[in-house]
Amino acid sequence: IPNEINLSQKDFEIALKLKLNNIPKGNETLFSQSSIINSSEFINNQSWKWSIIDGRMYFFWIGDVVSGYSNFVGGQSLRSGKLISTSGSFNSVISNFSLSQYDEITTSHNGFLTMSVEYGLLPVLFIVICIFYLIFKNIKKENNLEIVILLMLFTQNLTNDLIYAPDVAIYFWLVPIFLLKRTLKN
Repeated sequence: IPNEINLSQKDFEIALKLKLNNIPKGNETLFSQSSIINSSEFINNQSWKWSIIDGRMYFFWIGDVVSGYSNFVGGQSLRSGKLISTSGSFNSVISNFSLSQYDEITTSHNGFLTMSVEYGLLPVLFIVICIFYLIFKNIKKENNLEIVILLMLFTQNLTNDLIYAPDVAIYFWLVPIFLLKRTLKN
């Protein structure tokens, strides 16, 4: 792109076709443009670069000469933004949702809370009450292993979303079914 062209007041598209032998490690700049255009009394700095950092794409640009490449979009899970032009300068629109810690999204939360949001409080409350009923009904020496396993899974589900993991969900739902069978038998 010629340095005489002022991109900060126009929409533009960067089409990039890459052929890489492997994903670049660390910080690799794919291409960049550094320029300071002095048009009338304003200094138009359109220095920017397109980089891959640890396998994620980023677009950096300079808002002012002092701060350097402090503005960017891309790469980070919930920080990804849309590059826009505001008042003749590059800017980005970034979601206000800010739970991420850079590239990691933590999904550790209460599985029963998630179920309550998805299915409603009353059905989930009914399930939890039934599970506790089955536990209290089956507290006997012969059922200790099953009850301990169920309480472990129940406790883990309070701190993490294990109820949605298929392998854990099988155990979580089989133990109450086993206890229900024992309750109905007695």
